[in-house]
Amino acid sequence: AQMLQAQESERLTHLNEDRLQAVIDSTVDGLIIIDAKGTIEVYNPACQKMFRYSSQEVIGRNIKMLMPEPYQSEHDQYLRNYYETGARKMIGARRETRAKRKDGTVFPIDLSVSVAQRHGVQTYVGIIRDISDRKVAEATLQAREEELSGRIEELERTHRRLEEQGRTLSDTATELAEARDAAEGANRAKSEFLAMVQLEVG
Repeated sequence: AQMLQAQESERLTHLNEDRLQAVIDSTVDGLIIIDAKGTIEVYNPACQKMFRYSSQEVIGRNIKMLMPEPYQSEHDQYLRNYYETGARKMIGARRETRAKRKDGTVFPIDLSVSVAQRHGVQTYVGIIRDISDRKVAEATLQAREEELSGRIEELERTHRRLEEQGRTLSDTATELAEARDAAEGANRAKSEFLAMVQLEVG
């Protein structure tokens, strides 16, 4: 009976591990599990596509290989601080940071890190999403907003200039009307003067 229980327990353990592995393998986001020293234990297919390293190239190596500076230099100290003090900087929070591909290119990622127990040992689980496309879209949108803002400012300047020109034209029209009235008044006075002179002469 004990042997049957042990076999059933082992079968369930394998079944659970197989299910977990299926979830890890099919996850769209990158998933990395490291130990307390930063050694990579799990590295799913989404990570292989993202970082361009095969799992054989990274499993058993330090997570720092996937980080650009300054994160690479700071990572061991961060893990030590967390392990000794429990102080969290990245644990449990989602944040934007940068990662490094096999060819050395650096790209933006969303990173979420949590603490888990694996085979009775504390590990760190990182969920990673490449946000390069989103960053390009944001930069494009920002550039368009700046371009639109520039056009609006130019239109406002043009509008102010046209208003000023309109005021100038209005002032000029008023001056012309006044000059015309003055000229007409002068002509009337001249005509009246000439008529009076003719009467006196006549």
